[in-house]
Amino acid sequence: KVFKDAEKADASLPDCGVSELLQPHIEKSTYRGYREAFKYWRYWYERAAEQGNADALCMMGDIKSREREPDNLKEACEFYRKAVEKGHAGAMIKLGHLYVRYNNELGRS
Repeated sequence: KVFKDAEKADASLPDCGVSELLQPHIEKSTYRGYREAFKYWRYWYERAAEQGNADALCMMGDIKSREREPDNLKEACEFYRKAVEKGHAGAMIKLGHLYVRYNNELGRS
């Protein structure tokens, strides 16, 4: 229901924690299967990240960093950088962790 409501609503999200908005619906949707639920919540995090929401940018960094391919790690760094620019402290820690752990794959980007 939340996804259908959001599709009808204005595309802009309030300036609040996306995680707090979507988490209850993500948990309920996992009953339909993880892969299907992942598609839904990733879609909404992507939309929120496109609008510059710091929590969503950090979450997209998390998603990309778990894929562990060099190109995806670079994308994760970009998401984290954007979140850091918006003042997201968790993204700052995660960005530092990526640089320490995957320095060879990331180069000096």
